[in-house]
Amino acid sequence: MERDKRALVTREVQIMRKLQHENIVKYGGSFNEPQALYIVMQHLSGGSLYGLVRSNPKGRLSEASARRLFTDVAKGVAYLHSQSVVHRDLKLENMLLDDKGRVRLIDFGFASLLKPGVKCRMACGTPSYMPPEILKKSDYEGTAADMWSLGVVLYAMLHGCYPFKGQKPEELYSNISAGEYTVSQSLSTEAKTLLQGLLVLNPEGRLKAEQVLANPWLRCPVEPRCSNSTMRSASGGDSTKCTLGTSFCVEGAPRKAPNSESKEPPPTPSPKPSTGALACVHQTAAAGNGHCGDSRWRPAEETPQLPVQRQHHHGPQQFPSGLQQYLPGTKPPHSRFLSKVCEIFSPPSARTQRPVKS
Repeated sequence: MERDKRALVTREVQIMRKLQHENIVKYGGSFNEPQALYIVMQHLSGGSLYGLVRSNPKGRLSEASARRLFTDVAKGVAYLHSQSVVHRDLKLENMLLDDKGRVRLIDFGFASLLKPGVKCRMACGTPSYMPPEILKKSDYEGTAADMWSLGVVLYAMLHGCYPFKGQKPEELYSNISAGEYTVSQSLSTEAKTLLQGLLVLNPEGRLKAEQVLANPWLRCPVEPRCSNSTMRSASGGDSTKCTLGTSFCVEGAPRKAPNSESKEPPPTPSPKPSTGALACVHQTAAAGNGHCGDSRWRPAEETPQLPVQRQHHHGPQQFPSGLQQYLPGTKPPHSRFLSKVCEIFSPPSARTQRPVKS
């Protein structure tokens, strides 16, 4: 693996080691092969919020459903920021459900540890979720960038499409910088106010994560948490696909994000490892799937652009005897690989105790 790519994944591992929260994917461990670095994580079987929104018969979530899920997301982001960690790629595809219906944040390939008084410099993220300040060439506050992306996440959950449209990346960037978006008239006043507090062009004017958790909209009665199977059943049936270029799911006059600022040509986002549906083991290798900046509503992993690909494997109880089909072009590590995974995931009492050298 190339040195710069390995450095990105190494940083991701360092950050994940320090995170312990019910709304963050659990880190199991990591180990090296000559041509690959494996990251072992919690197996999340409930699918992504992207899939949940897309599969809903109405093409979007009700406020009650969105409130419960978004509360989990906001708690996870608030925890990250309390640990001086910024995610920098918050999106529906990076929010997966566990078997209890709880949302957990995944994919920390763009995450960064903040230093006091130091702003972020790397232009990164997924275009539809990127804040206007990342489209400029100046440094930016990582926590404020996360809060803008959180606003896009909430908007997409409630409307079934993204707030900013564009058939080409340049058009999308221009519309993000202008800050004009449309809000459904059917939303409650509290939901509209929360969106207005997140989709603010001036980073200093955006709500902080703790302020979001205290927002009146999140403090309304929440639907009972349901199991993974119940959630899938509730959102089954013929799905209504929402394309960002259409507006069937939104009503009302366009809204302009507060504190408009001047536009500048956007830089090229930095490449990073991409993740789709997360299982418990990632293999990082050279190749690539990622996200392009057009306006179509589709998973980030469908469009090739980013130069690193991760191979995703199932939970430790679902490993096939040979891994060649999962690791094309590489020699299956067989028993040593499986033994390492089982060692990481087995309870401490069941792990083999190594003799102490005298």
